[in-house]
Amino acid sequence: MYQNMEKHFRAFLPFFVIAIAVFLTGCHSQEETTVYQLETQEDNSEILYIDDVQYRRDSGGTELAMYYSGGDVWTLSEGLGEQIGICGNGADSGGGFAIYEATGDEDRTVLYTEPRKFYFGGKDVRLWLREDVSLGLPTAEMVSHITITCAKKEDAQTQTEDQTLAESLLDVYRSESGQSVELLATDEQWIRYTFILHHKDYPFLQYEISGGYSPSQNMAYCRNDALEWFALPKEWGDMLAKTTNPVKH
Repeated sequence: MYQNMEKHFRAFLPFFVIAIAVFLTGCHSQEETTVYQLETQEDNSEILYIDDVQYRRDSGGTELAMYYSGGDVWTLSEGLGEQIGICGNGADSGGGFAIYEATGDEDRTVLYTEPRKFYFGGKDVRLWLREDVSLGLPTAEMVSHITITCAKKEDAQTQTEDQTLAESLLDVYRSESGQSVELLATDEQWIRYTFILHHKDYPFLQYEISGGYSPSQNMAYCRNDALEWFALPKEWGDMLAKTTNPVKH
């Protein structure tokens, strides 16, 4: 039951975040009104033109970076940045989409658009990739370092740049369902952790993987987007054992 409730919550959470983001967007006193060209191609993909630079959007639902938190996607480390303009049908009359940079993305590697007016059943936040940029699910080669945080204790964290640890974490994270293990969330010794993978080339992007640690067994675990738990190698248990001031979940 707990897992089903969590799945429903995670599925519904983005809509709350989008609604709040759109509401806050409407509260800006000085909105950037530069209008940029937006084209829809024959295959329903879209092209956004920003100062002679093309940004593309795949409308097939395969986007791998989002503004809000979600499963199996890269997310923005510091959220949306400045609004740089507007685009789309009705942009001249208060409609269309507002265009935003990502905080920390000085090269405008990605852009995001969101509706300027909130309406139920409308289109959500959109990711746009610069024409020379591609994203994929994380590999050890993509990751500069991993920040390991303990639940409910921001200062209880550590970092590692060990590529071997990164590779073993991602190998286990992509494991088949048949290799999953049953864990009791009510275990008093159970400690929740989050593994935050930082993109090497695009440091404004991060990828979060849920984890846990059992001090009595000195065993570490990670959880995939289907809420399945998998045991990590012993090196990960040793790493989490060294995390300062662990907080029991």
